Amino acid sequence: EVAKKIEKGFFYEGPEFKALSGAAKAFIRSLLTYDEDERYSASRALRSAWLAKFPRDQGRPEKEVLDQVTCSLMQSADDGRFKTLVMQLIAYNSTREETETLRKAFDYFDRNNDGLISYWEWQHALRHYEYSNDDVEAMFASIDIYRKGAINYTEFVAATLEAGGPIDDDRILAAFKRLDTKDLGYISKETLLSILGDDCDEHYDAIVSKLIEEVDRSGDGKVSVEEFLALFRDR
Repeated sequence: EVAKKIEKGFFYEGPEFKALSGAAKAFIRSLLTYDEDERYSASRALRSAWLAKFPRDQGRPEKEVLDQVTCSLMQSADDGRFKTLVMQLIAYNSTREETETLRKAFDYFDRNNDGLISYWEWQHALRHYEYSNDDVEAMFASIDIYRKGAINYTEFVAATLEAGGPIDDDRILAAFKRLDTKDLGYISKETLLSILGDDCDEHYDAIVSKLIEEVDRSGDGKVSVEEFLALFRDR
């Protein structure tokens, strides 16, 4: 029955909705309009008069936070590909409370509020810091690992999670367990390939082999818990 009401464009106005202002109600309705031709697009919604009443600078982080974030960005540029991927996994599974400060930093970089940081926005946010053009470009490239020409929120958080200090062992070990899908106590090339799926070809095989080599200090073709933890302790 709920699905049928949705198909007909039924809009339920509960007690929480009734408590909102008229402008806020109109904004929400514009996003939930059934007819896609009349429904607000993301870009149109961002230009709405109602949103304009809430300046984005209200959530701007303190200079000290921005300094810590930019320092973390510079350090993350030296991280290997394996740690970068692990940091993305930790970032993806982080709570809102754990990343609230980083959200404000991301919004500061994301000037047009489209959910992505372009290279121009990246340069603009770092203009007050004494980084060379090569450094700025290298930092951007190290985070934009899929070469999309833009950095999304998860990628940004992954690169800046250590801005507030070392990541606790529980979160690191939780990431290890997610990669150790067979609960073997180590991560191997075969384990990572199984996560990637059946479509992996020789190209992926070579990439995964290099990922393991980055961390495999013992040379046994596996990543132990100790080697995994060392990624975050030996900087």
